[in-house]
Amino acid sequence: VNGGKSGGSQTRGMPFMRPLSKSIWGVFERLGTLGQLIDRLSLETVRCCSHITHMFNVLSYIIGIISLVIVIPATIPFLGWANWIALPLIVIGLVIGQISSSDGGRNFCLVVLLIAAVRLMIGGGII
Repeated sequence: VNGGKSGGSQTRGMPFMRPLSKSIWGVFERLGTLGQLIDRLSLETVRCCSHITHMFNVLSYIIGIISLVIVIPATIPFLGWANWIALPLIVIGLVIGQISSSDGGRNFCLVVLLIAAVRLMIGGGII
C-alpha cells in the first residue's frame, strides 16, 4: 500500500533509529540471568589468574637472566664480590618462580644460584 515501504517505527538497516526501549531490552537479553553473568565473570577471573601465574614464570626467567649477567663476570678472579649482589636477585627470582604455575623459571634461578654459590665457596666468600 505504501509503495512497498513499511510504515510506523519499523526501520530496517538502521539500528540507531530503533526505539530506545527495544535497544535497552536487547542489552538485558544479552546479559542473561544473574547466574550466567556470575559464571561468565568467574571464568574471566580464572583466566586472568592463570595468565598472571604464567607471567610470574616469565618474570622469574627475566630475573634469572639478569642475575646470570651479574654471575658470569663474577667468575673472574677478584670479582667474586659481585655474587653477593646477584644472590638477593636470585632469591627474588626463586620466590616468584615458586608462585608461578610452571617450574622453568624457578629451576633456571636454581641453576644460577648453584653457579654463584660454587664460585663463592671457591673464592672463600669474598674474592
